[in-house]
Amino acid sequence: MTVTSDVVSIPTKYLHNCDPSEFAVLTFSGDNLFPLYQDGDVLLIHKTKDCTCGEVVVLCESHYVIGRITKNFFSPLGESFPPTAEFSIIGIPVLLLREFE
Repeated sequence: MTVTSDVVSIPTKYLHNCDPSEFAVLTFSGDNLFPLYQDGDVLLIHKTKDCTCGEVVVLCESHYVIGRITKNFFSPLGESFPPTAEFSIIGIPVLLLREFE
């Protein structure tokens, strides 16, 4: 996933009464999570470190990785990355935007 400087209009109902500065927009690239996420998908990420076991989160290592928190481990959703006990959560995906051709 990559961070872009694109401006995306998001309906306020998806902000859950939070300040817009608490969100980031990431563009997904690649096909290792197909069909869940597809190349070009835009994800609205609520920047928070609070999450519950089983929740899908976004990490920032040398790049962004999507996965699930299970007990004290992070399990990436794609096969490219091994599970790890050391991770830094940047947020939780709350909205997926996908353009259809």
